[in-house]
Amino acid sequence: MKPFIPTSMADQDQSNNFSVLIVDDDRIVRETNRRFTVLAGTQKQLRMEFQEAKNGKEAVYLHLVGASFDLILMDFQMPIMNQIVVF
Repeated sequence: MKPFIPTSMADQDQSNNFSVLIVDDDRIVRETNRRFTVLAGTQKQLRMEFQEAKNGKEAVYLHLVGASFDLILMDFQMPIMNQIVVF
């Protein structure tokens, strides 16, 4: 991932956007991760954008269709495709 260097005021405003992918087969864990990440981002005045995947296969698909993320939170053991296979 390349560091973002703002070149104008418009770009500088967008530099606070932070894209997060949460990958977990448990909906409650995904929601908990989202809440903790929002709390951490609020302290740094980041605007968070979240996407979720239920397993590694969905996460790989998001990558293949061009999605990019600043942070990926992924469960280690999941059905279909786990973290070891994904990375």
